[in-house]
Amino acid sequence: MFYREEQRMKVGELLEQKLKSEQKVSRNVRCVLRVRLVDLSNPEKGCALLSWWQPSEEIVNSFSEGQAVALYNVTPGNLR
Repeated sequence: MFYREEQRMKVGELLEQKLKSEQKVSRNVRCVLRVRLVDLSNPEKGCALLSWWQPSEEIVNSFSEGQAVALYNVTPGNLR
């Protein structure tokens, strides 16, 4: 049992050294807000997924789980 722990520690140390020695790659990360939409008048109709790329803080704070929201000029790509 101690042998396995020693091996894990050695592998962990090697992994840490490898990650520290590699060059850091800069990433361009974007925030995405995903909201599942359901028609309240006909829930059996299905649902759609709305993705907002780089939403403002106001938009993020506008949505909460179970909240009814009216959306206009939105066309869903796929209904499920």
